[in-house]
Amino acid sequence: MVHRAAGAIVLLLATLLLQGCLSPVESIDEGQLDVLEAEAGYLLIAVDTNFNLDQIKLGGRKYLSLNRDDLQHGTNFILARVPAGKYRIISVHLNFLYAFKLDDENWRFEVTPGVVSYVGHLNVQNRLRNMTARIELENRSSEALEFLESNFPHLIDSEEVRYAGPGEDDFFLYVRSLERGAGE
Repeated sequence: MVHRAAGAIVLLLATLLLQGCLSPVESIDEGQLDVLEAEAGYLLIAVDTNFNLDQIKLGGRKYLSLNRDDLQHGTNFILARVPAGKYRIISVHLNFLYAFKLDDENWRFEVTPGVVSYVGHLNVQNRLRNMTARIELENRSSEALEFLESNFPHLIDSEEVRYAGPGEDDFFLYVRSLERGAGE
């Protein structure tokens, strides 16, 4: 009985410590674009959900969290400056009681210095009857490009945009080559 109580206390302390290490990701607006730090890049992710999420935790070079302000019902693009490096989506929190841990290779991505790294559309559909969720990371590069063109045209003129999610996709490079060809 004493061992269980001690184990529970250690687990609680470890959880609190990890929470303290999480840095909230602050999404940026067009007016907030400024010079990136040398070892920083832009993280672009879309969250498509049928309800308001509580939090999404990212781990890697730095532990980051996307909070409920950015995770509202519908499709929400989040563009943030983050330290460059390898990351993964650790968990999706439906609310303070229910969280889904994500630990396979499909949730890994890399943010490259000086680049807009599009990770994909994180699709989270909650099934309230049994508190389960269908969670997928989908590549919808054309929608991401439309978002950037509409909301951050100066950014895509000055910075490279790359798909950084699972798998390979040269869509952004292809679009850039077409733009260069049209300019000649």
